[in-house]
Amino acid sequence: MVSIADFAFEPAQLTIGAGQPVTWSSDDGAPHGVRFANGLAGQDLMLPGRSFVQTFAPPGVCECVCAVPPYLTARVTVR
Repeated sequence: MVSIADFAFEPAQLTIGAGQPVTWSSDDGAPHGVRFANGLAGQDLMLPGRSFVQTFAPPGVCECVCAVPPYLTARVTVR
């Protein structure tokens, strides 16, 4: 699980196996979202307390940014 809290992704770097789902949870008082640099569909707006699940299939590195303040970044490494 990746938590979005205090205007940061936690953890900011995650290593998972191919095909493993990751839950993204908005645990902040402000809305956030998640966009993926590799073209996966993200979530443009998640209100506090909401979450969504994204499955990462092909091995590689996926850079992620928040859809609201884009200075929040994370990286998912798929093995």
